[in-house]
Amino acid sequence: MRFFLISLDDDPKRLDRYVEERKFAMPVARYSREQATAVFGVHDTPTTMYVDPAGVIRYEVVGVEPHGDAVERVTWYIDQLKAR
Repeated sequence: MRFFLISLDDDPKRLDRYVEERKFAMPVARYSREQATAVFGVHDTPTTMYVDPAGVIRYEVVGVEPHGDAVERVTWYIDQLKAR
C-alpha cells in the first residue's frame, strides 16, 4: 500500500515549508491546476482518491469529507481495497 500527496500550491517555497512543518511520511508531488485536471480529472480541492493495486480509482471523495480524515474512515477505505 502506498500513499502520496499531490499539491496544487502555486508557490513552491510555501509548499516546501508546509511539507516540512507537517513532516509527511509520503512523497509530495506538485501539479498545476491544469495538470491535475488533465491527469487526474480533479476539479476541486481537496480531493481524496483511493486506488486499488491495479491503478483503478475505487473511491473518490471531493471536498471536505464530513467524517474528516479520521483514522477509522481512512482505514475503512483501505480495508475495502484490500478485500478486492
